[in-house]
Amino acid sequence: MIALILERYHEPHRADLERLQKLAQMCAEESLMAGVAALHELLELHMFKEEMRAFPMIEQGSSGLLGHLAVDMMEEHLRIEALSTQLQQQIGALPREGAGGTLSELHTVAERFFSDLEEHARLEDELLFRPLVTTRLQPIAG
Repeated sequence: MIALILERYHEPHRADLERLQKLAQMCAEESLMAGVAALHELLELHMFKEEMRAFPMIEQGSSGLLGHLAVDMMEEHLRIEALSTQLQQQIGALPREGAGGTLSELHTVAERFFSDLEEHARLEDELLFRPLVTTRLQPIAG
């Protein structure tokens, strides 16, 4: 499943975010450029944590910290979702036509990206992280 996530979601997300940043710049919408840049940074950091920490630990299956790391990843998904929702609303308020086709392409890329991002987070939360939380987190004895 990890290989699927990396190939199907992480790499396409990186390409889509690069394209969204260029399109936002072409539209000259300052708040849109800032929002896309913030999402790019947040998502890149999140995917880095998954690729360098969470996924190797899951593949090894040996760390007692996995449940806590899974909770952190799921919480980050919520922060990413909140920022994504703001950007979707902002892009949705823009006309679909104009700026030499840039706006149309912006809407097309954004719709695909946000749909994939939602599917990506759901897949990880339901099939990868949530099972680790329920099986690995133990109450602290006191």
